[in-house]
Amino acid sequence: MQVADPDWDVAAIGDYDDYEVNDLLWRHTSGELAEWLGSASGQFTRNGVIPAVDPTWQLQSPDIFPT
Repeated sequence: MQVADPDWDVAAIGDYDDYEVNDLLWRHTSGELAEWLGSASGQFTRNGVIPAVDPTWQLQSPDIFPT
């Protein structure tokens, strides 16, 4: 059994790849970010980890960007 790392939290939920399905953006206490892309079937695919960024950085909803 694999146990989830408690240092990761869901930072935001939104359609970050513009496929009309919500994706998950995770933030680690170290400042790393990870994106999981959602699919119409309800599954998620990990899209990689973004190296540590300033932990005070604020996330912006993808809704503000024109499509």
